[in-house]
Amino acid sequence: MKLVPIEYSTELCSCKAMIDLDKNSPLEIKNALMISSISMEENAKEKVLKLSLPKDPKWEKIRDYYLEQMELKDYVDKSKENFLTKNDPSELTKDFRGKKLNEKCVKIARALTDEKTLSELFKTLNVENCRNNIDPKRCMQHGLAGNSKSYVLNIGWNNCVMNQWSVKNSDPDNLGKS
Repeated sequence: MKLVPIEYSTELCSCKAMIDLDKNSPLEIKNALMISSISMEENAKEKVLKLSLPKDPKWEKIRDYYLEQMELKDYVDKSKENFLTKNDPSELTKDFRGKKLNEKCVKIARALTDEKTLSELFKTLNVENCRNNIDPKRCMQHGLAGNSKSYVLNIGWNNCVMNQWSVKNSDPDNLGKS
């Protein structure tokens, strides 16, 4: 066993670890650590697929997790675009990978085309969103001054879908168990 230190930094964090050169190359480890930082970049899927990762099922699960998150983000963005073009809630409630939206997300999608329900939901979401803000009063004022349809679509529906279909725990031992 030949252990060597490796350090890697992104804008968000710094990582230090000891790696076994007999099992993994420094490039494999660096690539494995880069997956989460790449996931928000343009052409992220292609970049992640090109990474040379350690030959370990945990790293494969991590890669697959981020690929699924990228696919989900693309699905959400496309369905929002379709909704805004057609103003049809069914554009937001189409299946993702054979999964159906939960009732809360469907309710939010339908509210986007009903002014009364939209107004009530907008206020409710703004209160929930601002509750834990460092300045709840300012958050409320700022939020209520915004466009209700845009707010409900981006904060309500988007977060509901991402929370429903995202893997709940990024620990590689628990990936896929959601």
